[in-house]
Amino acid sequence: MITVLASVRNVNDEGLAAGMLVTARFVGSLLGLAICSTVFNSMFERGMSPLTGTGAELPESISVLRDASQSVGFIPRMREIHDVDADVIRVVTDAYEDAFHIIWVVLAAIAGLAAALSLLTRQNSLEKEDVGRQGWKVPEGS
Repeated sequence: MITVLASVRNVNDEGLAAGMLVTARFVGSLLGLAICSTVFNSMFERGMSPLTGTGAELPESISVLRDASQSVGFIPRMREIHDVDADVIRVVTDAYEDAFHIIWVVLAAIAGLAAALSLLTRQNSLEKEDVGRQGWKVPEGS
């Protein structure tokens, strides 16, 4: 927030700058969610391919995992599964593990790019003489 306020040339535009910062954060959150959910779903589907790609039916208790978009909602129910073979459970947990691992790699790459881009920013001072429309002014005779 301080860096955004420091970059404003006219002090009366600080409110607009703060609003743009909030908008940028919302857009960043939306993009992050879209990227992470796409990566997770595609990697989870790839990890589940040994079970789903064979054409064999999944056990009833994990049949919802045939649709990768349902996999995140299934996580709390993982502890309740007792009727599935250990090899099948291992494939499922590996699919989750690999998907989360790839998300961390993608986010680390994005963070590295953001850190590199931040090196291109210029230094701005917070010291400004202009007080703007809402600034406190001391009366002349005091």
